[in-house]
Formats: sequence, C-alpha cells, structure tokens
Amino acid sequence: MIHRSTIRLVSSAAIAALLLTGTANRASADLHGAIGAVILGCASGIVNCNNNRRTTKRSTGISSAQREQNRNVQSALNAFGWNVGYADGVLGRNSRNGISQYEAYMGWPVDGRLTPFERDTLIGSWRRFQAGGGSIYPNMMAREGGRGLLRTAINPQYPSQFGDNVGGTFATAPAAPAPVPAAPVQQAPAAGGTTLALAPLAPLASEEASSLSMSVRCEIVELKTEAAQGVILASNVTDSDQALSEKFCDAVSHSILKSTARMASTGVPEAQLVQACTQITDQVAPLKTALTSETVDGTLQQMRVVNAALGLADASNAKAYGEICTGLGYRRDDADMALAGALVLTGSGQMPFGELIGHHVREGFGVGAKPDSAIEWYVRAISALEQGAEPAFPSSNAGERVSLIRAALAQSPQAGLAPKLPAIVPAATTPLVPLD
Repeated sequence: MIHRSTIRLVSSAAIAALLLTGTANRASADLHGAIGAVILGCASGIVNCNNNRRTTKRSTGISSAQREQNRNVQSALNAFGWNVGYADGVLGRNSRNGISQYEAYMGWPVDGRLTPFERDTLIGSWRRFQAGGGSIYPNMMAREGGRGLLRTAINPQYPSQFGDNVGGTFATAPAAPAPVPAAPVQQAPAAGGTTLALAPLAPLASEEASSLSMSVRCEIVELKTEAAQGVILASNVTDSDQALSEKFCDAVSHSILKSTARMASTGVPEAQLVQACTQITDQVAPLKTALTSETVDGTLQQMRVVNAALGLADASNAKAYGEICTGLGYRRDDADMALAGALVLTGSGQMPFGELIGHHVREGFGVGAKPDSAIEWYVRAISALEQGAEPAFPSSNAGERVSLIRAALAQSPQAGLAPKLPAIVPAATTPLVPLD
C-alpha cells in the first residue's frame, strides 16, 4: 500500500505539471494518471525530479488564496498550543511538525499533511474558538483548553465526559451537528434465503483503505480551485467537469462530518460499524451493473429489495446506516463503501443523495465511468430538492447547488440537455422481485 504522503506528492506534482503545460483538459483522478503526468513533467523538464519538494514548489509558486489558507492553518495550530511560529503562509518543517501533533491528538494517521477533512476541522474549530465557542464547555476548557473544540467537532458528546451540558450551542458560530439516536440493528432474510446479521460484529482484521483514487481526485480538484482563485459559481461555469467535481469534494467533506457525528452518537465501536458497512457493501455489489445499464427507477427498485434484505426497510434506519457508510467510505477512500451507502439512502427514498451516485458514475468511483448515465441521477437529485426534499448537504446553499449543477449539466458534452431539465419521475409501484 502506497503511503498517503507519497500519493499527495505525486498528485500535487502531476497537477502542477498539467496546469503549467495546459495540455490536459482534466487531471486524472487515477493514481497511474497522476504518476504519468509526473513522468511527463520530468521528461520535459517542467518538474525537477532530482530536487526536493521545496524546489518544485518554488517553480510552481503559491497562490494568494493558498497562502491565506496556510496562514489560517498556522494560526489555528498556534491557537491550540502547537507552536509553529509566525504565520507566514508557507508550511515548512515547523508547520509540518505542528500538523503531525494535531493529527496524533485526534488519533488520525500522522504524516504532517492535512487532508481537506483534517484542515476543515482544524480551521472550523479555530473560528469557533475565536468566537467564544468554548465558553459553553467550562469544564472541558479547564482540562483540555481550546483543543477540546477539535474533538467536539467530530464528537458532539465529547464535553459530556467533563460534566458539561452538551445541549448548548456556540455563541456566534454554527452549532455542532445534533446527536442522532443509535440506529436499531435488525436481522432479516436475504433475497437468496440466507440471513444477514448486522450484530454482533467481529473486529476488523485490517483498517487499510482499499483505494486512493477519490483522495487523489479531490486533491487535484482543490489545486485547480486554488489556481483559479476560488470555486466555480452557477453564474460563471466555464468548466463543467471542474464545477461538478468541486461539488463532489464538498459533499465528501460534509458526508465525513455527518458520519462521524452519527457514529459518536451510537456508542458502537467504529470497527464494528465498518464491519457492518462492509456487509452492506458486499450485498449491494451486484447492483453496480444496473447503474450503467438501467434507468434510475430500475436501480431504485432493486435497491429497495436489498434494503429489505438488510433490515433497512425503515427509512430512519436506512438513513442512519446509509450516512455512516457513505462517510466512512469517503474517509477510508473506499469508493465501493461510499457508493453502497449512497444507494442505501436513495433506495429508501432520499433522492437528494442521488447527486453522490451521479458523481460516482461520472467519475468512475466504485463503478465503471459512464457520464451519460450519471445525468439522470443528477437530474433526479436536484428535481427532488426543487420539490422541497430535505437537502443531503444542508451546510451548503441548496439553491446555489441546484443552479450550479443545472448550469454544469447544460454545458456538459455528454448531457445534450437544455438548461431546463425534466422534473422528478414518481418511483415505480410495481411489485418488487428478488435479485438473481
């Protein structure tokens, strides 16, 4: 398994080469594509492969937006007691050491390089700290200091162990996600007559992620966003692929946060929840061919059968497991698990999550890439939002999200659609049939 820091170095160099040469319309999310771009950069002299990271970084430069983001990271690390010195916007040795200490405190893999999720948690918690968000947790602050807000961001129940009331809200910052009751674990006969038991669960033999393609893709997307000095808005879509990919990576970060909050509220060890999600992923696997060969309704009809076999016929139970598995999949870079979670959610009638399936089918995460099949999933998701469905990603501006996806689809060469897209089609009402 290639180490995460190695992947980041390769992907960063690859996108730098691609941006400088202008010879690629899209940087590949696949690791081999990233390596190929580095080889091309080495051969052409664009990237000095014999020098260290600092030399390559000087050749590409740091945008003002990236420097400001780095300053925020450094200021946050200093505020939480990991002294990295003056916030100059350059993440050097002291900053990497501070990041490593932060990762170790949070119990995450330590490599001194922030994932988007780690960075968002750090900066978001720092802003809450600046806004006085720790004042409602006096006991935690006395014992942990501001760092406690970092753990509270991913586990809203964390301050309760110090005797603080976790029902409060931050004074001037967004409230932490509300705890969600533990989802009941059920047993039901599977389609083939066997019984799928989601409890009790055995510990996992390994915590290794099975894929790195989504992580690499989002790092490439982030670098392109920084080079463009900001995300694409509905009013200025010039690159439909980048616009949709930015929304995917935004959804990934939100899904991880929601999943982490749900897992904390269940009281079930993460290893057991991963095991449950692995069982769900295995049961959903036969449906992946339907994503590129059947209509959305045909896939949803089959997914309802799978949900019933898993004991997830109840919508609230399906939402709990679906959100946990989706977020776990993204955090572990397991595209199959993330896709399975999204299918559980849409199979229970929560169509705004169809946007995730659209991203997976368009990009080829966990399923063969087929952009034209992705369009119907996007359309169904945004049409459901326009009809008042609960947003899948409430932290985002739902109206802007719908407008941007519409604009991106209208410009997509695969879509062939006018800006006005069809409304949602009612779900099939014919009797469900067992899966083969």
